[in-house]
Amino acid sequence: MIEINEILKKYEYPGRGIVIGINSDDTEFFLAYFLTGRSFNSKNRILKLDSKKNLKTKPFNKEKLKNENLTIYTAMTKFKDIIIISNGNHTDTILKGLKSGESFEQSLKETKFEPDAPIFTPRISAVLYINDKIKRYEFSIIKTENEEAKSTNRFFF
Repeated sequence: MIEINEILKKYEYPGRGIVIGINSDDTEFFLAYFLTGRSFNSKNRILKLDSKKNLKTKPFNKEKLKNENLTIYTAMTKFKDIIIISNGNHTDTILKGLKSGESFEQSLKETKFEPDAPIFTPRISAVLYINDKIKRYEFSIIKTENEEAKSTNRFFF
């Protein structure tokens, strides 16, 4: 098996990413989250666990933080027996939806790609159901359809 860090070393900017998987007998998960940045603001953040074991991005240097809307967010949290992970503030959107009885897909119905022209970073997220007899997960990618960013494509797996 190729190690994730060997794959990521090949890229100057691998971005933010989620790696999820499950073993062949559906009993154990694998979960990884990585974070890199292009802009100074994106590079000025670190990952920290808070007191409730939520994984959050935090500024490395608070005095130099600008426009935290796209860089400071909850990356991973847990609700009941569900782990929620994403590359942006839609972790909280999914959590809110699940708490109100919506499905993973329904909770993302209003979510769009990031407004970081000209890149329009896709929103990626996953939920892992960790207490089922057969463990399972769902994954989504929400991205622009084209470089004009006039419409949003939603993919759920």
